[in-house]
Amino acid sequence: MEPRWLSHHAAHENGATPTAALARLVVRLSGSALLHAGTRPLLLQLGAVTLLLLGLGAGWFGWTAAGLVLCGAAAVVSRTGELLSQIERNALLARASRLAPERLFGWALDGAIVTLCAWRSTLLLASGPGWLLRWCAPLVLVLVLRLLARVLPSARITGWLEDRLVATAVLAILSSFAAFDVALGIGIVALLGFGLVRIKPASIATGGIAKGAIPAGAIGISDNGQGPNRALTSNN
Repeated sequence: MEPRWLSHHAAHENGATPTAALARLVVRLSGSALLHAGTRPLLLQLGAVTLLLLGLGAGWFGWTAAGLVLCGAAAVVSRTGELLSQIERNALLARASRLAPERLFGWALDGAIVTLCAWRSTLLLASGPGWLLRWCAPLVLVLVLRLLARVLPSARITGWLEDRLVATAVLAILSSFAAFDVALGIGIVALLGFGLVRIKPASIATGGIAKGAIPAGAIGISDNGQGPNRALTSNN
């Protein structure tokens, strides 16, 4: 009965991305065993952090691809812990904490990806202020991914942009090329171009007013589409 109950709740997990699919598969196959073994979702988050540290260690010794693969595995473990946590909250009718471990882990994972890509970069290997350029492209890449995930209207597209298993797999492949920095720059430009094509400026400018999120009077527009008329008052 319990495996069926876990499978039922896992089926309601949103997202058709590889990370979400693998997390659902792990919960269906091993969720019951994990819970009976006393494995709390927090322990899974700690396991994800351990994989993250191992990935950084691999990158420090020059194994960038292996480090990125370990970061991708950490993303799957963290998502599995998040899914188990959601199932527990649904069973107990509890609310999610604002400082959920998976949210903090997401920023730590992005930081690890930026670090691994910066270590892989061949820009200005000499010491000095110029070494900061090695961190610019990876940092911009992560920020662009987070920005597009927030502003793009399609939930399916944003899910893939937020999927770090996909990001680490692509970066692991690119890290095997000699022109890694050029490939990284091309990827950033491609993402920005994709965002410009997908985002509709008119819907951003008027979407909040049309949906009632922003009161028309708050920005000086009356219900008939004209500016508000000042009340005709008399001091007499």
